Amino acid sequence: MLAMGVIGILLVMLVPLPTSILDILLSFSITVSIIILLMSMYVMKPLDFSAFPSVLLTVTLLRLSLNVASTRLILLHGSEGTGAAGQVIKAFKYWKKDEKGNRIDLGFTGQVGGVRYRFLRKWMKLGYIPVLTSIGVGKRGGIYNINADKAAAAIVGRPAPAPEVPW
Repeated sequence: MLAMGVIGILLVMLVPLPTSILDILLSFSITVSIIILLMSMYVMKPLDFSAFPSVLLTVTLLRLSLNVASTRLILLHGSEGTGAAGQVIKAFKYWKKDEKGNRIDLGFTGQVGGVRYRFLRKWMKLGYIPVLTSIGVGKRGGIYNINADKAAAAIVGRPAPAPEVPW
């Protein structure tokens, strides 16, 4: 029975799963984790839970396979919206409230407001290669996450030809 479970866990890594099945498996993994935690807290003698190392290894393998499966779904279907990887993953987003009390999705990076081309050209003429950072400063001084793909598209998408990079 355990061997079939391990083979099933390996299949989760290899076969793309629908979001509904991934949601069920993630819920199962969270439930098993809580059960293991409660069992380890209420065991009087260590020998009463002697299967703990094997259970821990199997559950770790399960979580690794679910990590691979969820990453695959996010990479394949992430452009379809926030629920593309399943409702369980969508439920674990971090939220922040703005001044008005509205929830802000911290994973949203927004749009690039502007690029200082003169600054880039100056440093490139001096022989430096600009490196994009993942942090930007907004108009009000707030620090924000920058999606590197959006920043690179904003730099390259300028109507004027892109400056040559000396290699």
